[in-house]
Amino acid sequence: PEQRDAFMSQRSVQDVVFRARRANIAVLSVGAFSGNSPIANYGFIKPSELEELQAAGAVGDILCYFIDVEGRPIDHEVNRRVCAFPLQDLSDIPSIILVSGGQDKVAVMRAALANTRVSVLITDEDAAKGLLSR
Repeated sequence: PEQRDAFMSQRSVQDVVFRARRANIAVLSVGAFSGNSPIANYGFIKPSELEELQAAGAVGDILCYFIDVEGRPIDHEVNRRVCAFPLQDLSDIPSIILVSGGQDKVAVMRAALANTRVSVLITDEDAAKGLLSR
């Protein structure tokens, strides 16, 4: 968290976040929860943290924040280290476009849709069928 706070307090980063908060449209994607996800492959989190997140109910991530089945951020150290647009501020953006696909992302897409005011969903047939089947 100290490194995150130092990074996020830089004037240039604050300017980017300020501008993002004023955006009319946000285009987002989600990440499936797996040991093969880019977040895990690039070493941003340890295998032990992946296990802890799974035990806490994580189904994937949005903006690199791990979320549960209801789309709420998991209370975990990993989420406190994220250097990204604040998840809670998404509700202030008028139009959110979620672009994601694949059967492996159905659970996290469903979670994101449950707690994020998505205006447009762009996906593939497999994910659409998965989202519609319950």
